[in-house]
Amino acid sequence: GRMLSKWLDAARKRLGGTFPRDAARAEMEAYAEKMRRRKLKGGKQAVAGVVEDETTEAARLEKRVVRLSQASTALARRWLRAAQDSIQARFRERGKKLRDDCEECLGEMPEEDEWFYGADLRFEGRQVLTRGDALRADQLTLEAEAAVRVRRIEADFQVFEQEKQATIDEERAVFEAKLQKLADEANRKLELRTRELERTKDLRREECDAAEKKERDEEGAASSATLAKHRDILDSIDQEIEGAREAVEKQRKAYEGEQRGFFDRHESLQIQVIADRRISAITNIRQIRKETQAKIRGDENKWQNDAARWLSTGRRKVELKKREDADMEAAKRRRGQ
Repeated sequence: GRMLSKWLDAARKRLGGTFPRDAARAEMEAYAEKMRRRKLKGGKQAVAGVVEDETTEAARLEKRVVRLSQASTALARRWLRAAQDSIQARFRERGKKLRDDCEECLGEMPEEDEWFYGADLRFEGRQVLTRGDALRADQLTLEAEAAVRVRRIEADFQVFEQEKQATIDEERAVFEAKLQKLADEANRKLELRTRELERTKDLRREECDAAEKKERDEEGAASSATLAKHRDILDSIDQEIEGAREAVEKQRKAYEGEQRGFFDRHESLQIQVIADRRISAITNIRQIRKETQAKIRGDENKWQNDAARWLSTGRRKVELKKREDADMEAAKRRRGQ
């Protein structure tokens, strides 16, 4: 505000004249009216050549909504979990380092130097360490209780998954055996039909050979029409055999495809049940850990702040003592020379 006032005063001095100008209010009101009209019309004018169908604010907001795919949602959740774990790990590491640093700093304040550091500072340091150790013991207890609950959930899910997967595998084996049995039965029937047609073909060939022999005996040679007729008879039987095989195979594949479709959908539902149970277990585990961290974090955060303040003061005192001791040693050496 003060900077703007200084800038405004300097600009008015440079422009000269009296302020505010006579037309200033009118220009301000005209500009405000222009802004109101633009807002009622929906903001700035559209770019030339660009047609926008959005006529309401809701429609424009709907266009800006980002819809994530299932894979993107899974990646986002994984990133969020990794980020939360990283935050917790850094928080825990900071507490461990503060405990070590406070213990080291207090160790550099021997009781014989209490005249320099002060009894209050050393006493406060011991209190900080004692509270830190007590908090850590409570944290270990909470974490142990949470670990027991987590292991129970993991064990329950593992048993559920194994039982469900065993059921799926068993149903798959029964289904495949059923299809194989049907295929064997179809092949058996086809083989019987093929043998029947092969016997018919042999009988027709014998009849054709006898007719050709009779015609050769009577006419001297079998006519081409007779030979062609006999070939057509035998070819029709071969086509009937091949047609029977194709019909059985087509029928088997159609039935198998239909049954596999039904079974695959049933199996997918069973697999999805396992996936849903896994997600539920993961959610419950993360909730347990979240609740445990919430219980730990409040008191631990306050202790870390108190410890950091004491450590900062203690380190300054220790450094000051080291410098004074170094100055005294230097002075003694100079006097000794």
